[in-house]
Amino acid sequence: MVNNYTKIISNLKGLKLLSYTRFSDSTRIIFDKGWEMIIYNPYSIEKNGIDISLEDNELLKGNSIVDYSYTSDEIIFTLNAGIIIHVNLRENAFVGPEAMQVITPEGKIIVWN
Repeated sequence: MVNNYTKIISNLKGLKLLSYTRFSDSTRIIFDKGWEMIIYNPYSIEKNGIDISLEDNELLKGNSIVDYSYTSDEIIFTLNAGIIIHVNLRENAFVGPEAMQVITPEGKIIVWN
């Protein structure tokens, strides 16, 4: 299962983050080339090892994903400005309706439960 998700995540590498919007139950990230990500589970964002405000989307805009790492417990996206997004995938972090989803340019939705 991890390998199928890794293939999807690998498509995000190199994409530029266009917008970052927090809602009461989720966060929506829109990338160039028509890709989107919606995070429902807890996540954190840091820059150079320091937690940064989740409200400050200006720090994220225009950055690209340069690397990622994926395990059954966590996805880590590294952006080019020293910004790292950690998405918690542990069972005890699940808040539903799913942990996270990625939407492809064709409209296909890939769900992490």
